[in-house]
Amino acid sequence: MRQCLTSDLGGYYTSTALSDSDQFGSKGDFVTSPEISQIFGELIGVWIVAEWIAQGRKTEGVCLMEMGPGRGTLMDDVLRTVRNFPPLAKAIEAVYLVEASQNLRLAQHKLLCGDTPLLRNDLGFESTSKHSKDLRIIWTEDIRFVPRTTDKAPFIIAHEFFDALPIHVFQSVLPNPQQADNAAQSQSTALGQVDSTASSPGWTKDEIARLAQLRVDQGLNWEEVAKQLQRSILDVRAKYYELSMPNKASEAVPRRSASGKSQGNQWRELVVSPKPPHRLKEDEPEFELTKSRAGTPHSMYLPETSARYRALKDIDGATIEISPESQAYARDFAIRLGGLNPQEATKGSAVTPVTARTVSSAPSEEAFLKREPSGAALIIDYGPASTIPANSLRGIKQHRRVSPFLSPGTTDVSADVDFLALAESAINASPGVEVHGPVEQGRFLTAMGIEERAAQLVKQAVDRERGGSTGQDKAELTELVKRIESGWKRLVDRGPQGMGRLYQVMAITPYKPAKEGQPRRRPVGFGGDITV
Repeated sequence: MRQCLTSDLGGYYTSTALSDSDQFGSKGDFVTSPEISQIFGELIGVWIVAEWIAQGRKTEGVCLMEMGPGRGTLMDDVLRTVRNFPPLAKAIEAVYLVEASQNLRLAQHKLLCGDTPLLRNDLGFESTSKHSKDLRIIWTEDIRFVPRTTDKAPFIIAHEFFDALPIHVFQSVLPNPQQADNAAQSQSTALGQVDSTASSPGWTKDEIARLAQLRVDQGLNWEEVAKQLQRSILDVRAKYYELSMPNKASEAVPRRSASGKSQGNQWRELVVSPKPPHRLKEDEPEFELTKSRAGTPHSMYLPETSARYRALKDIDGATIEISPESQAYARDFAIRLGGLNPQEATKGSAVTPVTARTVSSAPSEEAFLKREPSGAALIIDYGPASTIPANSLRGIKQHRRVSPFLSPGTTDVSADVDFLALAESAINASPGVEVHGPVEQGRFLTAMGIEERAAQLVKQAVDRERGGSTGQDKAELTELVKRIESGWKRLVDRGPQGMGRLYQVMAITPYKPAKEGQPRRRPVGFGGDITV
């Protein structure tokens, strides 16, 4: 997915080829909520204002962040809304846009900054907002480049961002005795054939210390680790998992009976493979998902990282999708808002549980302890509210669902978001945050006042037409009113395929214990309110 979407060799979002149209809108491949109605972005802005008020109206140190900002339409509507609340607008020090596409970055700059020049800086690029000459707009390709500071209050928006992050797909199978016996001797992995009989029986303290320092979860692959330790990949992985999650280590290895035969289900990874020539037909994709014959490094540890996954292991054919990168982003959001969990911060170089590939370096995390949690993250995407996604990998082209393997680099590829996995990662990462939702987009927008705002826009349009200040005739006014009405209703549509039902909204906010005799505070849009 990463290669198809953001490769520098011609990814869907990062291609530098000139085109008459972009990916968004009726002439592109899909339409997003901000493009359907300005009210969507306005209500996101109102939500940020409400959270800022609820957290004590900070007068400085506020920043806005958006992940994958598209054309910049959402952030433009947010900034236009925030401008109506001068104390907050003055408190915002910068807007950070995490964007990998050069073409989209240029489109965002034009919309958000107008004719103000786009200049290079240490993080990437920067310019000045058209809404305020004192507001810096900063672009960076990776969230790791956005500074983490303990005295800042970041308000993070991730709209249709997580669905584009890579996933791993696993299926539970009951291997036949021959396969199990072969697997015990030779493990077929994505890195090639590994002879398990080459494993060394014992580990010295020095070897364990070296394994801890290598920090596989920070991006070093198993093959490199095995070479450095002069051990087999299986031996390294097993020891790493044993140190990381001692209570679950035995579950990562197939159970064996007294006769030595494997019993019980095992996870197999579904990997992208080229189709055999005899099955390759004209105008069909050249690739497909195939089930690995034996365990892969990912299948032997990722499905063991959560009780939600382990509960499905013994169900034949159970399929799950896991996105370590998504969990890493949720973890990063939580740490920025609430600080790093002190238990993790004091571990130093000790091996930590493998929950995701982290997105920041260990030294910065060890020092990041916030005195007071602040800020908030709002995640809006499609996916099941309470179950693990399965069979959701899809391609989108010209507003139609197609094979994800069709025309790699020119087809949008996405997968459903596992909201509970994001919540689990956020809560485990920081004691200073709590999670609200997910709730259906229709319910969230209705609670935020989408119908009332639409009625206000219609009234303003009618009043301007009656006053003769627009120069529009009645036909144009009628068309405008229809667009306003159809737009907001589409966003909250709760039909089987309606956006109001398919899209979910989840918030990560600072944890604040309730006062004695009072209920816990809930954010607006999630059953809560504020006192202005």
